[in-house]
Amino acid sequence: MGSAIELIYVAEVPGFERAQQSVGVYGGDGFSAMYVAAPGGGTVQLSVDRGTLDEENCERTPLASGGGGGDGGKVVCERDGDAWYRTSGDAHEYARPEDGHVVRLTADRESADRRVLRSAAGDVHPADDAELHALLPPLPDAGNGTGGEGAGGAGGGGQQPERGDLPPEGDGAPNNNVDVGG
Repeated sequence: MGSAIELIYVAEVPGFERAQQSVGVYGGDGFSAMYVAAPGGGTVQLSVDRGTLDEENCERTPLASGGGGGDGGKVVCERDGDAWYRTSGDAHEYARPEDGHVVRLTADRESADRRVLRSAAGDVHPADDAELHALLPPLPDAGNGTGGEGAGGAGGGGQQPERGDLPPEGDGAPNNNVDVGG
């Protein structure tokens, strides 16, 4: 998937469910997932990326993008326990610095209020084995050369299905011979 295993986190976000199709890489090797509220479709973004957040850089660091990440305006920071409550325009987030990375829960204020973000920030944690299994796509089975769905084609195992429209010689481009007028 491209995310470093130590940067994959999960959270319980009150009133929201994780959108499985949203799970993916954030930044270089970070992690991101969107949580969606059924009524109204509001979203909260959980993101984890390498870096730090402290008193010196808090107001200079933009809110995470993708979860209502602000309008590029002034960032206001307020310490709340071991996390920062941060606002910018109509967006807000809880950001908690960890050992070499920052865990963030970001939303626009209409999607989720501060209470929801604070609750989720208190619950967010590195994914355990069962949570990783539920989050990540299946790995190919190295023992028999086949893999699960999505492992590189219809049969898995990294083998692409036979297309039938590729010429046996040349650069392998499809043969698109058409008459005048297409």
